[in-house]
Amino acid sequence: SDARINTIDDNGKPDIVIIYLGTNDCCGNYTLSEYSTAIKTMISKVRNLVGDPQIYLTTLGYSAYTGAKYQDSTRLAYNEELRKIAKEQECGIVPLDEYIVEDNYMIYLGDNLHYNAKGALLLSKIYEKAIKDYNGIAFNEDIEVEHKEQLPEGVLATVTATTNSNFWGNY
Repeated sequence: SDARINTIDDNGKPDIVIIYLGTNDCCGNYTLSEYSTAIKTMISKVRNLVGDPQIYLTTLGYSAYTGAKYQDSTRLAYNEELRKIAKEQECGIVPLDEYIVEDNYMIYLGDNLHYNAKGALLLSKIYEKAIKDYNGIAFNEDIEVEHKEQLPEGVLATVTATTNSNFWGNY
């Protein structure tokens, strides 16, 4: 949106701009070419408005969303294109797809697409690491990513059943 991009320097020219686009594009089933053009246009507009900030492109983490026209194959193609554009345009990459994966996405998403508070905290650490890595600055912290606990073979779910003698069991 030009209305949004035109406000980018309202509080001074930014040194760093993070571009996180693609979720709605996946839902709209935009072609890879359309998506690529949109990302390149966004980079060009940012550079025209604020000079030469460091620009970071954010990949899309996993989601099992099935609404609209969302397809995981589109997300994967977009992520590959983002990495290609980042190299061509000398942008950094924020690899959410390496952290938000099939076995943990619901820990970090409040629904199938939007990050909850825990997800926002994880994202902030991923962004910080990506920025430091790009600038050759040590990131002296482990990014701890939670994953769903694997159930033993043959177990469909873990259930808490309450009786007079409270117990936990696998069924």
